Amino acid sequence: LKRLYIKYGYEYKLKNIFYFFTIIMLRLVKRLPWSVKSLFLHSSVNCVAVDRCDHCLGSISIEDAHNWKLIQDDVALHRAFSVFLFRSDGRMLIQKRASSKTTFPGYWSNACCSHPRFMPDETNSDPPFSGIKCAAQRRMSEEYKIPLIPLESFQFIDRFIYKAQFNESLGEHELDYVFFVRSDLLIEPNFNEVELIQYVKEDQLKELLELSDRKPEIMQFAPWFRLIAKNFLFFWWKHLDIFFKMPTRLKKTRKLRGHVSHGHGRVGKHRKHPGGRGNAGGMHHHRINFNKYHPGYFGKVFHTTVVKFV
Repeated sequence: LKRLYIKYGYEYKLKNIFYFFTIIMLRLVKRLPWSVKSLFLHSSVNCVAVDRCDHCLGSISIEDAHNWKLIQDDVALHRAFSVFLFRSDGRMLIQKRASSKTTFPGYWSNACCSHPRFMPDETNSDPPFSGIKCAAQRRMSEEYKIPLIPLESFQFIDRFIYKAQFNESLGEHELDYVFFVRSDLLIEPNFNEVELIQYVKEDQLKELLELSDRKPEIMQFAPWFRLIAKNFLFFWWKHLDIFFKMPTRLKKTRKLRGHVSHGHGRVGKHRKHPGGRGNAGGMHHHRINFNKYHPGYFGKVFHTTVVKFV
């Protein structure tokens, strides 16, 4: 070591000091909670690109996954999930998305909405959907200051495809998994992700949805939440006990009729509707057969639904 100092002198000392501090910083970063590390790693995170039958096609960056031009070219479909959290008294958690969100900031939605990452632990989509559940578990602990929720607490309910435009350059095109969780955990939001939270009953949520229809400048709901709420949520809500005991079973698909605009449209009776007061246009419907692993309520009620916003 003395010979190295003699040969390289001060320059070698600087290299050693730089190496030492680099190791220290890496060890400190490793101990940080993921909610902090994700602020540095956000731009390098990739989503799971899929086709309409939910077959993994590889990875897609978050930027490309929400690029409206690529969405229009039908090359940005990616896997996502929506978690609905219920308390034992039946109330459901809704959140107001932080103003820093890339798409639909300040919109109200369900407890947690995000994407599985293109990594081994989160790409497995075979029942019991452990990969997507791992992603939902991770994301819940990032958006709220809570311990990891056990994977078995996530009850798979349904999955569907939707497309929604946010502005001229950004939008969503997701194959969305719906999970229910029942928990009485004390929820404290991470304000980098969630601006406000509120527990609501069924009648309260219906009033809020009506308010968002009448006065979107006061309150708006994210398009995926509005779609689920207008078509399925209240029926599911009445049968929570059955859902949490229900095994995953095969079921066919069905179509939805109606229109949901991005933020404040409405569900109508027509196959194609020219649009509500929003700018999302008509909603077109597609049949898709996931041909396996779908739950059925007494074997006949629920089906995988594919909906496209244009």
